[in-house]
Amino acid sequence: MLKKILITFIENSEIIRNWITFASDISILLITLYTFRLTFISKKIKVLSYGTTCDKDGNSYNLIIENRSLSPIVVKSVSMIVDKKWKLGIIKYKKPLIVNPFSTEYIEKNKYGYIEHEEEFRFEDVVFEIETSKGKYYIPFNKRFSKISKELKKITSNVNCFNYMYNNKIILPEAKYIVDIYKNKDFVDTIFILKSGLMTDSLNGIDKISIKNIDSKSEVVEEIERIISETDYSVKISDVNKFLIT
Repeated sequence: MLKKILITFIENSEIIRNWITFASDISILLITLYTFRLTFISKKIKVLSYGTTCDKDGNSYNLIIENRSLSPIVVKSVSMIVDKKWKLGIIKYKKPLIVNPFSTEYIEKNKYGYIEHEEEFRFEDVVFEIETSKGKYYIPFNKRFSKISKELKKITSNVNCFNYMYNNKIILPEAKYIVDIYKNKDFVDTIFILKSGLMTDSLNGIDKISIKNIDSKSEVVEEIERIISETDYSVKISDVNKFLIT
């Protein structure tokens, strides 16, 4: 009886060992297949998000990319193709950007004031062209509309960014007036009054003028003089259009 029990135990142990070996082989196979997929099949780069920033220093486009591969990716430049028509350069690196495996990077375009044809952008179809040391990747942000065609890849950069400058500051498209600030006749700073009445920096603690007609320069001058009436400041107010080349 004892001998029979011992034989049964040995046989069951052998079956268990075989199952453990089989399970281990399956696990190794699954890991190998997953690694192969990450390395050769799946998209190596993904655009997680993109957007715009607007502040007193200018406007900008930005995006976050993710390296989904097992090796670093060397990014040389990034462009954005909008509505299968417009191509805008986001950034071209003098020293390539290294994106490590399974990590993300924030990419932002240099500040600008104006972009040609930007008022025509509909953003119904956005594709990012990411140039790497191993070639170019075309990544649609909205997969429902985007189709990577030969024609799309042939689109060259056809949108220029340019700045109108005043006292080393970018004149924003939303700017209406330029305010040069002086203290005891010494120049202090330049700020802009936007079409909404907001100011790019506060003046005597106030960052918005409250007038009914922003197009009336005389009313703007009167309001600014009221704001600085109890200070040592003086101002010179100019219409932005005088400094824009049309």
